[in-house]
Amino acid sequence: MLTFKEINQAYDLRMKDHYYKYPYVRIAGKLSFAFIWIFLRIGASANQVTGLRLILIILGGAALIPCRITWNIIAVIIFHLDLILDVADGMIATIKNESSLTGRYLDNVCHSFSAVFIVMGIFWGQYTINRDPLFLQLALLAVIFGWSSSIFYSQRYVTVYQRLAGNESCLLPVDNGGGSRLYSLLDKVETATGHINSHFTATYSLTAAVFLDFVLGRQLAKVIDNSWIGLMGFVYLVTFLLASTAVSIKIVIFRETEKCYLRLNIVDRDEAQEEQPY
Repeated sequence: MLTFKEINQAYDLRMKDHYYKYPYVRIAGKLSFAFIWIFLRIGASANQVTGLRLILIILGGAALIPCRITWNIIAVIIFHLDLILDVADGMIATIKNESSLTGRYLDNVCHSFSAVFIVMGIFWGQYTINRDPLFLQLALLAVIFGWSSSIFYSQRYVTVYQRLAGNESCLLPVDNGGGSRLYSLLDKVETATGHINSHFTATYSLTAAVFLDFVLGRQLAKVIDNSWIGLMGFVYLVTFLLASTAVSIKIVIFRETEKCYLRLNIVDRDEAQEEQPY
């Protein structure tokens, strides 16, 4: 059984991955040690931890439906726990040498679905307040646009992992658009919305919105009920729409059914790390 010191040593090795350079990821990483130790002690696999994350994401979205400040705070706690377990499942996979295509795919699904369930829960909560069917329709649109882009996004990167066959070398994207300005623009839109719709960004955005609602009250009440959290829902619905549109056009016009990458030498890590898929 690994000690906390040994887990910390494994975590330090994992820090070489560019994903762990961000401060908020490092915070979640340090908080994950106790969970890693518990999961290792009970013999849980990395995929089982990822499955637990999916359950938490669903519960977090459901907690937003009552649209009460207490339940919103509970939702924030649940989604932050998901961030901690996100680091934990990757660490467990590394420690137990359980990395697999299934695990990578499930992990990407959880990353993408987190924002979808947050926005769906927000709009369903707006419906709970005023019973306007429009908000249920917006919740449905969030699911359609969010899931359509996220599922395809996850599937494409499975092909990347299949090519690398477990090789953790850096990746550099290949221009599938033949130098087209439209393709370049769509690629930038997909990248930007991908960062905004990431589970970390969505969770911290939700935290900020709930905090503003709690501290400032309904300063935007004339614009939308439950002001700040409702405004966040609309912003994310727009990013879902942009992401889905960009991906759809790339499929139809440029026939991009997978994201092509070139393998780089390890010495090129610094130049390529920003482009490596999450």
